[in-house]
Amino acid sequence: MFVFSSPWMALLLPLPLITYLFLPANKTGSNDTLPELLFPYTNRLNAAFTGNYVNHIPSKKWFIIILSLLWIFLVLSVMRPALVNKSYPISKKGYDIMLAVDISLSMNVLDLSTKENPKTRLDVTKEVVTKFAKQRHGDRLGLILFGEHAYLQVPMTFDSFGLTSMLNNAAPGMAGQSTAIGDAIGIAVRELRDRPDNSRLLVLLTDGADTSSSIPPIQAAKIAQQYNIRIYTIGIGTKGLVPYPDVNGKITMIETVMDEKLLQDIASITGGQHFLASDNATLEKIYNDINELEKIDLTTMEYQSTSLFRYPLGVACLLFLILCLSPLYRRYVYGI
Repeated sequence: MFVFSSPWMALLLPLPLITYLFLPANKTGSNDTLPELLFPYTNRLNAAFTGNYVNHIPSKKWFIIILSLLWIFLVLSVMRPALVNKSYPISKKGYDIMLAVDISLSMNVLDLSTKENPKTRLDVTKEVVTKFAKQRHGDRLGLILFGEHAYLQVPMTFDSFGLTSMLNNAAPGMAGQSTAIGDAIGIAVRELRDRPDNSRLLVLLTDGADTSSSIPPIQAAKIAQQYNIRIYTIGIGTKGLVPYPDVNGKITMIETVMDEKLLQDIASITGGQHFLASDNATLEKIYNDINELEKIDLTTMEYQSTSLFRYPLGVACLLFLILCLSPLYRRYVYGI
């Protein structure tokens, strides 16, 4: 089966025509604007330049045709054509696990670091989630990042390496300063509700209280319970005064608030569990406990495909080379 990985790139095809129609016309060839040179011996000039040189230069029509073909093959290459050789179902044992990670500004706190190795809460979270994702053989994973706003960063996938790479690019405060726990649960419900029953898990990791959700977290948890989505909540960080680096790198002591009762209620409503992670070792133990859950059979379709983008790209390069070596290029680009 012949497919395009990026078929929407075909929208680029009419771009040269649109540019030609809407750009102002080139009037440099008008007789009113061309400079005039008075020369009394024009007959001598005509005799000196008589010949068939100009006739050997192809017409402008061929120049336009070659340019058009060049553009068409370039667009075809960025549409990434591929040949799907075969597809086959594969049965695996695992879960559909959505990871929701808090990246609000408070995740920049240094309370989980040591004197030898200063780390923010988010740094520690990235390390543990990366280790957890690498152990999820046969599981589909997804990633939601949330702060003041929540958004789906990685849809459900078996590519754990790609997911952890996207997580490692996240930074505290990237999604705003406050925390939208309810919105993160709502996005997870949308992504997990059509997955096989009894395989739907949400691991929600946060260090704060809900302060900016458009959906109340308890209401979002009840909706998740209706779709049989279990939520495991993890409260990360220590209580009391904690060290926080300001924009200049100066360490100040601040107090962060975690709504632990809310996290317990969310887990209880959905049949999950709540954990309090106050250090790196506790976080790892929590993920080890989740690893011990009973898996179910998941079926996925595997596709074997061959990328073909290099072929239209090669034709485009060949057309460009022909264009550069022909008199057409010198005539219509340099005017000689």
